[in-house]
Amino acid sequence: VMAGLGIDLVPVFKRPKVAIISTGDEVVPVNQKPSHGQVRDINTYTLSAFCRQEGAFPVVTGLCPDDFGNLRRSVVKGLHEADTLWISGGSSVGTRDLTVNVLESLGDARILVHGVSISPGKPTIIASAGSSFIFGLPGHTASAMVIAEIFLRPFLAKLSGVTPSDLQGHRMVTARLTR
Repeated sequence: VMAGLGIDLVPVFKRPKVAIISTGDEVVPVNQKPSHGQVRDINTYTLSAFCRQEGAFPVVTGLCPDDFGNLRRSVVKGLHEADTLWISGGSSVGTRDLTVNVLESLGDARILVHGVSISPGKPTIIASAGSSFIFGLPGHTASAMVIAEIFLRPFLAKLSGVTPSDLQGHRMVTARLTR
C-alpha cells in the first residue's frame, strides 16, 4: 500500500531488548525441587512473558546467586546485550540485597530512585547507566508484576515509540518530586 502511495521511507522503532536477571541464593531452576527455604524461579518466566506481551524481546541471562562479583558480571553482560536491564530480587536493604552496591560500582550508573511509596513493590530501584535504564524489582512475583504493570509497561511503550495517548487503560499524571 505504501509503495502504491509513493512512500518509500517510514519511521519505525525496533523491538526493545530486555535483559532479565533473577537473583537470590534461595532461587532454583524450575526443573529442580526446592529444598527448605528455596523457591523456583518464577520471575524469569513471568517477566519474559510480560516483555513478549508488550512487544519487547526478553534476553534471559539466567539465575544469579547473592554474590557481588557474579551479579556485577551479569549486570555488565545484560547492559551490553539489551536496551534495558531488569533485576529481580536484591532491591531491598538486607545484607544479601546487593543490587544498589553493584550499580554504584559501575562507573556511569546513577541511582535515580530507591524505594517507591507503593505496596506491594516498595523496594523498587530505578537507575541509569549510560543510555540504558535499569530496574531493580522486588523478588516476590506479585510485587514484581505490580511494578511491571505500573512502571515497565509505559517504559516499554516509550521505547517502542508509543505515545502516552496510545496507552489504553493508563492514566498519565504529571507530578513534581519533593525529595
